[in-house]
Amino acid sequence: MSASLLRFAFTAIFLICSGCTYRFRPVQLTVLQQSDPAVNVPVNVTYGLEWLPLPWPVEGTTDENGHVILSMADFTQGIILIDLPEKGESGPWGFIDPKQLETGGWASPQKGSDTNYRVQITPVGPWRRHWYDWKGEEQVSGN
Repeated sequence: MSASLLRFAFTAIFLICSGCTYRFRPVQLTVLQQSDPAVNVPVNVTYGLEWLPLPWPVEGTTDENGHVILSMADFTQGIILIDLPEKGESGPWGFIDPKQLETGGWASPQKGSDTNYRVQITPVGPWRRHWYDWKGEEQVSGN
């Protein structure tokens, strides 16, 4: 194998794998029904874009205050979808602007979603980078 072909292969592998790690941070999602906390509501978060390696989906259930804390990825290349499966609707309830993982805010419902529900986004911890080493063990760094 020639040196230039070998350099090309290593560069391609580096570029592909550098997109395979994301920063994650704990984010509190507060689900409200009207203005009251929505208790014991399942919440699923997925990431959407077909041609990128995607972070794993996360899920949880709200507590008695309507809160659930999920480890969400810094996914700026696509869309972050939120689903409230209890609703029985097909497809996601709404979406989160990736900037809101830094600033907080409110999720936007999809057209036709139940607007009795609202979801507030509050970052509650620092960014961490997660990846798996060659042995399949999870590794975490400070940022």
